[in-house]
Amino acid sequence: MTVTPREVSQARLDQLSVAILRHTPKQRYTVGDRIEERAAAHPERPFLFFEDRRLSYGDVNAQANRVAHAGMQAGLATGDVVALMMENRPEFIITWVGLAKLGVTVALLGTTVRGQPLRHALEATRATRLIVGSECADSLSGLGDDIGRVQTIYVSADPSGTQAGVGLPVRAVDLADVLVRMPADNPDAAVRLKLVAGDDLFYMFTSGTTGLPKAARLSHMRYLGVGDGMSAIAGYGPDDVLACVLPLYHGAAGMVVVSCALAQGAAIALRRKFSASRFWDDARRYGVTGFQYVGEICRYLLNQPPTENDRNHRVRVIMGAGLG
Repeated sequence: MTVTPREVSQARLDQLSVAILRHTPKQRYTVGDRIEERAAAHPERPFLFFEDRRLSYGDVNAQANRVAHAGMQAGLATGDVVALMMENRPEFIITWVGLAKLGVTVALLGTTVRGQPLRHALEATRATRLIVGSECADSLSGLGDDIGRVQTIYVSADPSGTQAGVGLPVRAVDLADVLVRMPADNPDAAVRLKLVAGDDLFYMFTSGTTGLPKAARLSHMRYLGVGDGMSAIAGYGPDDVLACVLPLYHGAAGMVVVSCALAQGAAIALRRKFSASRFWDDARRYGVTGFQYVGEICRYLLNQPPTENDRNHRVRVIMGAGLG
């Protein structure tokens, strides 16, 4: 086993600190500016690989713009809160990016949360809208109309075919019907004139193992700084492809992986759920060069039966926490 010298570790930590401190609470440059910057510079560069889909930076930005325009039409503005519950798929990222362009804070809900914990999350974040993937619609079963301050529930149909189940209120709105009427151009930057980097980008929830889930605040400044710092430590560049096998509502995926990709103009190979048996096939399929792990993921991969193809991949960076 190779032990990294203390000096090298300290140099990397210093690099992270410099990147994080580069962004300040009062700066006007926020996450919406970063995605627009990347899309303008390299519109055709791949951003998301998912199943048989390939979305470029230009594609994601254009679709996020439709979300932003729909949000403006619905009266959303900087400081408002929208809750999002969806499995890993491109629409998850597209939705929060579009709302971030308006300065709207997105409360990222776990896909298995339901009942009282779900009601608590909506009330605690003061969310006025809820966007739910059709694949998660059953999680709303039992809430009825008792959903606190939420005025409208938008349903985002799963393109892979999973349709809404039971539990959707009658007044739920099909998000696709709204977005198809929206323009794909960047919203006027003036819509986020009051937004600064110290403002909240996300509310991310604890697991709820010691009581009801608690919302942690994550600012635009923190998101940008982590992306710049962690991608520099990992040595990522625009030609990298980062595997995302963790839930996007989790900090290791939704913050670290996506912010690193945005920082460098790199791509993400997105998967709904982690699969030890299919991980390396996916890595070869999408040309994965790095991935983020938590806990036992590396052990699960090591425990897979050896194959002749094991060394046939491009992965050079594995970054994470909790490896025992």
